[in-house]
Amino acid sequence: QMAWDKIVGSLHAEGEEQVQTQRLDEAERERPGRLHYDPDFEVPAYAAMPIHLQPGGYVADPLAGIAFHHGTKVFYQGLNDQDELHKDIVERMAVPADGEVKRILDVACSIGQCTTALKQRFPDAEVHGLDVGLPLVRYAHQRAVDLDVDVHFHQGLAEDLPFETGSFDMVLSYILFHEVPKRLFQPIINEDFRVLRPNGMLTIEDAPNQTEVPAGNRLWLRFDAIYNCEPYSPDFVASDLPAMLEAAGFVDIDVSPTPTFLSRTIARKPAG
Repeated sequence: QMAWDKIVGSLHAEGEEQVQTQRLDEAERERPGRLHYDPDFEVPAYAAMPIHLQPGGYVADPLAGIAFHHGTKVFYQGLNDQDELHKDIVERMAVPADGEVKRILDVACSIGQCTTALKQRFPDAEVHGLDVGLPLVRYAHQRAVDLDVDVHFHQGLAEDLPFETGSFDMVLSYILFHEVPKRLFQPIINEDFRVLRPNGMLTIEDAPNQTEVPAGNRLWLRFDAIYNCEPYSPDFVASDLPAMLEAAGFVDIDVSPTPTFLSRTIARKPAG
């Protein structure tokens, strides 16, 4: 809480807030047609929680994306200052067997660190990032402009993707599922399946899950849910992700550990 207060306070200090807001506005004007949002979009209540104790969460503070970037730099202790972690995630993504990668979707893209890394790995692909938080995608767009990386960012819902059926070769979801209510797990997976083309690949990196969670882990998760504002995490950790993927129609499901504490799950949409 003290760290967030310091970060957010510095961004909203006299004169600084205007500078940061002006840069966000300039980025929109500099690269028109790359940032997509509806001024009348209504953020669902579940997404308005102050996750990780960030004041205003990801949706209320217009500078939340900038604050999030500073906060996560502190969290990663300098190990992700150049998006090294996100670039590594992108390198581990599953690619369709035919090697055809024309369109990629980053669901719950946050400030777009994986999104820009995807464009850098697949420079000929059209890359889209989507997140529920407008402050996040506005800052993601600004970062992409600063990096001179042409990608698209959208404000939207993972459970109701604003894209055509079968329109993506690859979909990535990085640390999404433990941040949404249990009732949305299957709808989000169903949407991932819908927007993938036949033989398209889904990659999920998130907290490891198991249907039988040891008592000690349950206690820690409960503590984290209350005192670090992670209300949805315990349900995801206790869920059966492969079973939900199978229910959506995915095949060739593989679960493996990552270099971090997360788990990687890949799955393929069948050909027919």
